[in-house]
Amino acid sequence: MRYLVKSRPGYFPMREMERMLGAFNDFDLTPTHRVSPMKVDILEEEDAYIIQAEMPGHNKDDVNISVENNVLTIEVKSVDEDEKQYIRRERCNMELKRTFRLDNSFDTEKIGAEMENGVLIVKIPKAAKLQPKQIAIN
Repeated sequence: MRYLVKSRPGYFPMREMERMLGAFNDFDLTPTHRVSPMKVDILEEEDAYIIQAEMPGHNKDDVNISVENNVLTIEVKSVDEDEKQYIRRERCNMELKRTFRLDNSFDTEKIGAEMENGVLIVKIPKAAKLQPKQIAIN
């Protein structure tokens, strides 16, 4: 018995196959029990940028914020000191890290942070704008 594949006009099976396989390039196949991205919202205000980072179950002692070479780094480390026998564990302790490149339009000396209800709030002030200067002619 011979099978014939009838194709509708404008349908290219290989192109469709490439499209379907290409969709898998967008997936992160890293095991979810080891990696958990830090979810952030970034807001712009008139005088500053605000980063709001989700950190459920963490307190301020678990968080380290640093700025070096115009790169803001937020790291979260938690240590599970108890060796308990879990029946099911979906919330495992892990390290989270996000970096943000800052340019010269930020005042890195005045960055502030606070923790509220499992959300880290980092305020990054904008640098003072240069004021125009009149130059007198001698």
